[in-house]
Amino acid sequence: MRFVRLVRFYVIMTVVGITGHATAYAKTKWLRATTGDVVIISDASPKVVTEYAVRYSAFRSAFIQLLSPAGHVPPPVIILLFRNKAGLIDHLAKANERTSNPISFSTEVDNEALLALGDSGDREIGLSLAFEFDTIWSLRRVGYFLPLWMTQGTGEVMASLQVRKSDCLINGELDRISSIWQSKKPLPWKRFFDIYQESKEYTGKEANGVYQSQAWALMYAVLLQEEKPRERFEALAKKI
Repeated sequence: MRFVRLVRFYVIMTVVGITGHATAYAKTKWLRATTGDVVIISDASPKVVTEYAVRYSAFRSAFIQLLSPAGHVPPPVIILLFRNKAGLIDHLAKANERTSNPISFSTEVDNEALLALGDSGDREIGLSLAFEFDTIWSLRRVGYFLPLWMTQGTGEVMASLQVRKSDCLINGELDRISSIWQSKKPLPWKRFFDIYQESKEYTGKEANGVYQSQAWALMYAVLLQEEKPRERFEALAKKI
């Protein structure tokens, strides 16, 4: 039996204007929205900023309730949200590949997560990638020291989060990952558990998504196939 994780969340948000500097962006109205553990700086409309703030706060609430050890909360995350993809691309290094299609950018600055997104037709994918990165980053910040497959797979499961009124749902269905799992042959388990971030199957010439899909399938079973996902995750972490 597969369970859909349902988490109740509440958001208290503060939105203020930001005074621009003497640059090309000075004429643009920037907003700063704060929801406790999420800070969004954006030149998008208040409506768009509010939607991102609510959805990202829902994700953070789900992470804390389902994955964080008792008494541990990840540091706040800073999101730089551009009103369109062009604004994001203007601030990224130029890609070598002509087919490159930037959707989001994630990094760490002064021990804080910094995410850059451009609001566009790729909003769902952008948020999904941000949730995946934040999960992997936050697991380390709440005290877990886990192998790559466990953090990668957990991030992909959490990336399926959707908001329904005051609830967020995690069903684990992530098309960009599950389709690979269904169509390609998985890695031998002995090799799978030996892979690290510099492995050819993860970031090298042989990286084709198989490792990520296999990690997703494994953590999908841990977090969604039975009850008490938090207890099962903590038990697995202790064994590791």
